[in-house]
Amino acid sequence: MMEGLDIRIVKDREDFRGISGCDILKKFNWPLPENKYYAAAALDGNFVGFWDGDVGHHFVSKSIGAKDSCFYSNMIFTRVGNKGIGTEIKRHQLEFAREIGCKSSYCEVLNPSNIYAIKIQRRLEREFKVRERDMGSEGYQFCFDLWKLDL
Repeated sequence: MMEGLDIRIVKDREDFRGISGCDILKKFNWPLPENKYYAAAALDGNFVGFWDGDVGHHFVSKSIGAKDSCFYSNMIFTRVGNKGIGTEIKRHQLEFAREIGCKSSYCEVLNPSNIYAIKIQRRLEREFKVRERDMGSEGYQFCFDLWKLDL
């Protein structure tokens, strides 16, 4: 992991202690449902991004290889100018999903012009052999087999 990067699962407002500039996450409605997760990322104490997702999302496409115990990645957000942090945030999400017993992780990039989000997935695709599906103007689907990964 990148030196100075702190990524933590956020369960309530107390988890923001020590992270400045985290206002975007404070707008979420707390406490979280049991199967929904958020993680805040800070670099040297300053907010740089987050991920969120849930377990067993019913919109997951089984045809791309998603398993029954699937983690659905809703969003990864990073502040501009933090090279490599998006990939570290995604890697943290995959590690977390595997720790809670998920066998796969699925995400969609619904805006095909969001090159940064696509690059995050593809960097890990090269590393972990992830399946990708181009949906044309609807975006891209990605599926990670967590039981095969050597994180």
